[in-house]
Formats: sequence, C-alpha cells, structure tokens
Amino acid sequence: MNEQPQEILPGTPAFDRMVFRLKKTPTADNIAVFDFSSQRLVRLEPQVYTMPACLTHQLQIFFLVTKTVPGDWVMAFSRATMDDQNQVTNLSAALPTGQGLNLISENNPAIANQLLRYFQTLADANHGEWKLIG
Repeated sequence: MNEQPQEILPGTPAFDRMVFRLKKTPTADNIAVFDFSSQRLVRLEPQVYTMPACLTHQLQIFFLVTKTVPGDWVMAFSRATMDDQNQVTNLSAALPTGQGLNLISENNPAIANQLLRYFQTLADANHGEWKLIG
C-alpha cells in the first residue's frame, strides 16, 4: 500500500508543528532578502534576529530568526509585550512558524495571508523550506 503524504494546511492543529527552515545563514550581505513589509531583520544577539510581523491592538507578533541546537536557522515567531510608547519590553519564547501563523490568522486573516505569501516567496527563491517538527 502506497500512501501519499498528507498536505498540512494552515489553520489546522498539525500546522502548529511546522517551522520555516532557512537555507542560508542571515548575514549583512543577504539580510535584505528577508525584508517584510518594508521592515528589516535586526540583530539582537549573534544568532538572534527579529522584526515586526503583526502589530495590531490585539496582537503583537515579531519574527524571531534563530539558530537551533542542530544548527538549522529557523524563522519562528514571538509574542511581544509593549509599553504605552510602543516600545518592546519583552519577547516570548519562540513559537513554531505554523503556530504563530495560526494565531495571527485567528486575529487578522489578511496579515496571515500576507505572511503566507511572504514565506512562499522565500521558498520559491530557495531561501527556505517548510519542515514538520516533533
């Protein structure tokens, strides 16, 4: 019996376990390829970058690009806590890419669709790929 792999779709619980793995290490020379909505990744630490992904009154989500223990670079998400002046005061632990997208979709489907197109553009340009974790 030859079973076809099932497609994992955004909005499903299984999509919560998807991460977007980068095929290239972010560097000063290639950082612009990861720009989203006129925003650029900012280096917080040697192996941690961030930039806004979804900033609404209900939800503040940032991209979190980091190197994992096995050595892969992944583009995940992090929930932000912001003060009254819209300054980030805290970032949560990383959320898998799919979980973050599902969360954004529940609050703002238009931004979630924009983000899905962004990830598709990165995948089409061979800058990254979707990978199921756990």
